[in-house]
Amino acid sequence: MDIQIFGHNTAKSAALTRQCQLAAAKKGNDISVRKIANRDKLSELGTDELPVLAIDDIIKSAGRIPARHEIESWIDKITSAQHRVLH
Repeated sequence: MDIQIFGHNTAKSAALTRQCQLAAAKKGNDISVRKIANRDKLSELGTDELPVLAIDDIIKSAGRIPARHEIESWIDKITSAQHRVLH
């Protein structure tokens, strides 16, 4: 699973990155957390609200810092869906 945080080097982006790292560590799955500040990538998102959180290329939030339990819930749902596909 790939968690991407799109944004500039701001306190909000840093806080979102930390929330995602904590959620990923708690879930213990094979989860990468990447920060992306590339201007071209940011313009492709179609939103001016930063930071943006995407999981496996699907935008989950924009312009806010979701609670860790919310991020964990998204991870659980994606993991569950992937498990159903594989079995």
